[in-house]
Amino acid sequence: MNYVIAIPSYKRADTLVKKSLKVLYDECIPPEIIYIFVVEEEYEAYKLALPEELQDNIIIGRHSLREQRFFIQEYFQLGQRIVFMDDDISQIKRLGSSFYDPLDGLSKIFENFFIFTDLKGCKLWGVYPASNYMFMKPKALKGLFYSIGSLYGIVNNKDIHAPTCCKEDYYTSIFCYVRDGGIIRFCGLSPVSSYWKGTGGMNAYRTIQTEKDASENLMKLYPDYISKLVLKKNGRWDIVLKKMPKEQYELTQNPLLESHSEVA
Repeated sequence: MNYVIAIPSYKRADTLVKKSLKVLYDECIPPEIIYIFVVEEEYEAYKLALPEELQDNIIIGRHSLREQRFFIQEYFQLGQRIVFMDDDISQIKRLGSSFYDPLDGLSKIFENFFIFTDLKGCKLWGVYPASNYMFMKPKALKGLFYSIGSLYGIVNNKDIHAPTCCKEDYYTSIFCYVRDGGIIRFCGLSPVSSYWKGTGGMNAYRTIQTEKDASENLMKLYPDYISKLVLKKNGRWDIVLKKMPKEQYELTQNPLLESHSEVA
């Protein structure tokens, strides 16, 4: 494998075992490339919950998802390919093309994603943010997009450090777009996650107010890349990114063989 999988987890040892780890094990992902990052006071609880083959890969990091993600970057070497994955993913939907559903399953998909991202000169790839087959497409896009924090990959530069605890995935998306000239969105794969539901994870400290404050801070930091902030019907705040030039790639075959067309 040319990548590792990093799962920051907080107050969700049982959820991690029943959901994200089950998904990875069902896909025959080798346990030696799976790393679980926890806070010190929960280390023993995770040791008890996790299978024996993962015991050496339970790493004590920092509090808050923002700091944990930065710690993960510091933990791994420069240039390391890292797949960030939430601890409550119950399913990973993907389309049936040879690129999005190869014989080797998810392990090959992640390899494909990094190969393709390298070819396009980027260092961040994300996936389709809504797990709905009606809208997923066998293609990829290069440009400025929201890269959902529940599942994404980076080539480690050790320089992504969001200024806020909430909306840090929006910051990562914009930061990498500015730094690299684009990020990749793979539109044929999407994770199923609980997000605002349940306990633990970000839900242990995220509120509507912290989401609002984070959105406003990012608007001030990146006014050239954020179109507006939206108060949704459910009372939560959302960020709308500005439409920037993008490229579109059809991905029905191997990433070395895809055709592409530029889209204004």
